[in-house]
Amino acid sequence: MQSFRNAALHFSIDVPPGWVLLPGAWAKKLKMTGASTSEGLAHTLSKASEPLMSMYLPQENPIAAVPTVQCTVKPTSIMSAFGTLGSVIEATIPQLAMAFPDFELLERFDTLLFAGVRSAYMKSSMSVLNEDHVRYPCMSELYICHSPQAIFMFGFTGSSDPALRPTDDMAAIKRSIRLH
Repeated sequence: MQSFRNAALHFSIDVPPGWVLLPGAWAKKLKMTGASTSEGLAHTLSKASEPLMSMYLPQENPIAAVPTVQCTVKPTSIMSAFGTLGSVIEATIPQLAMAFPDFELLERFDTLLFAGVRSAYMKSSMSVLNEDHVRYPCMSELYICHSPQAIFMFGFTGSSDPALRPTDDMAAIKRSIRLH
């Protein structure tokens, strides 16, 4: 199994077989492919930080969301602006609602333990358009993790249809994340 590591951030994550790893600028390019979904999303993505890394599982199904895992890192100083991890989630919800007209918050936890550190969690659903302008349902999970080195934001996105979502792979990826 392939791994992505960043020693300075004390971060590692495993990449399952078949998944494609994209570090840095390539990850932002993948992220921007979703910009055609809506003007609101294009605006939000253009202001977003460059991800540390992304990975995706290539799909043959033209009406299924491409399963993607992305990690963005922010300095711990952002917590002085927000106060709590739950406040970061709270600030994210209106941005997603603006970008996706059918955005629906499914689940939210302001405090939990993920990857061995204090974290917050949000699960949501929305419809996205592929490059052929075909709309398909999508589910997204966001973990915001406060490690001693940085604030890590992990996004797990894929089809909302369980038959099209690589649930086992995503669970293995979540278990592999180390913030040590």
